[in-house]
Amino acid sequence: MQRIIQTVSAEAAAHLQIRRSIVAALGVSLITNAALALTLLTKTDNSRTVVLSPAATQTFIATNDAVSPNLLESFAAQSASILLNMTPATAAANAEIFLKNVAPQAYAAMAANVRRGASELVRNYASSVFYPHASAVDETAKSVCLSGERRMMIASAVTETSDITVCMRHVVTAGRLQISQLTIRKTESTDPAVELANFTDPARSIADAQAESVD
Repeated sequence: MQRIIQTVSAEAAAHLQIRRSIVAALGVSLITNAALALTLLTKTDNSRTVVLSPAATQTFIATNDAVSPNLLESFAAQSASILLNMTPATAAANAEIFLKNVAPQAYAAMAANVRRGASELVRNYASSVFYPHASAVDETAKSVCLSGERRMMIASAVTETSDITVCMRHVVTAGRLQISQLTIRKTESTDPAVELANFTDPARSIADAQAESVD
């Protein structure tokens, strides 16, 4: 009888020790996971992000969600070139290339305007040529304004010449640089920095800015 009691006691002690070991292991695991989660949440990601240009012929590099001024300017210049240099033969394709780089939240309104403009060129057998003269960049606002001359042509004849400023605001989404706001309007100042300041002014609503266009 005494041997049975000793055996049962030994087994109970063994089970208790195993339970204590399991609880201790779980405790260590929880602490380790919590420490790992805290590290991941507080760790700064210094990885480099590849950003493709609108025409996908160049590759830009950005760190986190910050984009250097020269990259912003290059991206905006190529976007403007695609959008404002069109012929009846290239208008539809250029419009779609441009729209591939528009942010989802701005796509609906911008797509309607861009496609309508391209359709008008095709319908009128007209071409558009843009000659940029100056630019200004706001790195903090991820915004760029390009001022220059736009010529509307039918065949080789120039039918209209105007000084315009095209401004774009950008966002970085899932490693891609995208256009979140676009305005094309008649130039009001010879200094593109002034145009940029007006464009990034918080008092201007995005809806009003997006609605602006050049007749």
